[in-house]
Amino acid sequence: MVVLFVWTNALRIQMNKLIGKFEEIATTAKTTTGEVKQFTERTIAALEKLRNNILSAEYIRRATTEVISIINHNHKKGKK
Repeated sequence: MVVLFVWTNALRIQMNKLIGKFEEIATTAKTTTGEVKQFTERTIAALEKLRNNILSAEYIRRATTEVISIINHNHKKGKK
């Protein structure tokens, strides 16, 4: 029971971090190109760290991987 409680709290914290990153993406998308690039790199690094966390549920890993691929695709598209 205690393990389930701890795991649930850890999962909630991770979900809040992920939601915070999405909000930050939406807010920063309106800045200049250099700032967006720097923010994109930081966001990808943070999402990869979250994805690889041993306490993450599989669906969080899949969602985070999808977000990373979308960000990378849009970032590469913007460089052209």
